[in-house]
Amino acid sequence: MKPIIRLPQESETEVHAISNSIWQYQYAYYRSLESREVNDPGQDYLTFLAAENCMLITVCDGVSLSYYGDIAAKFLGDQLLKWLLAYDHAELDSLSIQADIDKYLRDITCEATELLDKHELPSHIQGILREVLAAKKEHGSDSVYGAARVDLPSALYPNGRILIIWQGDIRIRLWSSDEESTERLGDQFHTSHRWNSRSGPVGSSPHVYCNDLLSFGTKGRLLLYSDGLDQLDSLQIPTLEEIKHTLNITAQNPSSDDMSFFNACWDMALIRR
Repeated sequence: MKPIIRLPQESETEVHAISNSIWQYQYAYYRSLESREVNDPGQDYLTFLAAENCMLITVCDGVSLSYYGDIAAKFLGDQLLKWLLAYDHAELDSLSIQADIDKYLRDITCEATELLDKHELPSHIQGILREVLAAKKEHGSDSVYGAARVDLPSALYPNGRILIIWQGDIRIRLWSSDEESTERLGDQFHTSHRWNSRSGPVGSSPHVYCNDLLSFGTKGRLLLYSDGLDQLDSLQIPTLEEIKHTLNITAQNPSSDDMSFFNACWDMALIRR
């Protein structure tokens, strides 16, 4: 089994591009300019596993108005990847999967609450700000998320499988060859939908998309990115150079947000040789 990659929240990860006979994928992580200047951790979190026959990806964005959203983002990202890794059932029914992941995201709140309860506010935070943060702690830590598992054709999945789960405004885009097919996911990307460390899914149950991978034809592409890269929204087919350019330009903006992305491509013609 390939190792799980967890990008650090305390530093930048420059664009990495990996290509082999099965997958082509790229990823990066940048903190906001403000976080870099004061050396705070980013509130995005990206973790993934690139195995020979499957790809697992999770992108989380902690909600800044909640209590230390970076904590929720990392905890949730790791838990989602753990769930995706174990979820190897030959199940394509979205409602059944939705019930499973909804229960899981509620079950992990006990562990998340224990983690937050142990978190100590830095001693230099005093006065009204300390009181405000203590009050926020009672309500927990929030994060939006997007997570995906892409399985190549196998005995368990003769036509392959793509499974995507999300809540909130994480960008998740799909292509079949050069034609975007993100509309398959519907209009379900709302900022009021999120996961909370005390109560689990908020605003809705987790949204689920599951289908045969072959429904995308020979070539497919999956791109996940946080809202700090929202300038990519207007690009029909964002190239790696365009993503790099957006990262570099936005990173210098004083009002920049944390930015993270993962782009995965596959070509069935190459896989079957």
